[in-house]
Amino acid sequence: MWSDAPVMVRAAFVLMMIYGAFAIVWVVGELLTDPGGAAGISISLSVVVAVVVLSMVAVRLPRLAPTLMGAAVALLLVFAVVDAMVTVIPRGAEAVAGSPGPVVAIAALVIAVPLAFLGLRSARAGGWLLVAAGIAPVVEIVARVVRGAGGGLHLGGSSGVVALPLILVGLLFLLGATSGRPRGRVGSGPVPDPTGLAAPGRPPTTRGESAGRRG
Repeated sequence: MWSDAPVMVRAAFVLMMIYGAFAIVWVVGELLTDPGGAAGISISLSVVVAVVVLSMVAVRLPRLAPTLMGAAVALLLVFAVVDAMVTVIPRGAEAVAGSPGPVVAIAALVIAVPLAFLGLRSARAGGWLLVAAGIAPVVEIVARVVRGAGGGLHLGGSSGVVALPLILVGLLFLLGATSGRPRGRVGSGPVPDPTGLAAPGRPPTTRGESAGRRG
């Protein structure tokens, strides 16, 4: 999987691993502080377990992974809109004790690391899904502005910290998928026999063999 990936895809994977590791450590640290206690520990464990399980799915189930990851990203986008419209999880002045914080941004981060493993195997699928996951916090902001509950269109705080890196790395995966597209070699393949007199059962002559005989 690693050896077959183009250089740009490998670079995108490494960048996401570095960013994901630092971001998850930061999120866990914040959760252990606020809300802290048993709630902080349980949410932190849920985040880590989700990252590990989804990453294993991306690695061990290559055929199902694109569908499962696509469904997860779609659910995240739907939740971002619904949460912005009806406030499923309170925030700010409405927040209650034990609130996990910016849920959409954290969920996008949780999905991003497994999507990098998917991108290492299928750069195009992983890239598009990373871009979609990065857009989720933006969708939430736009939906809140439309609802009239936001303070304007801006990518400050956790939304920008998560959205921009995911979108950029997703685009890098897509560029890697384009640059790593296999190209056919000129001069290979069978040479058609214009006379139709080739001996039965004899394999077609390649262009290289034909040139060697002429030489």
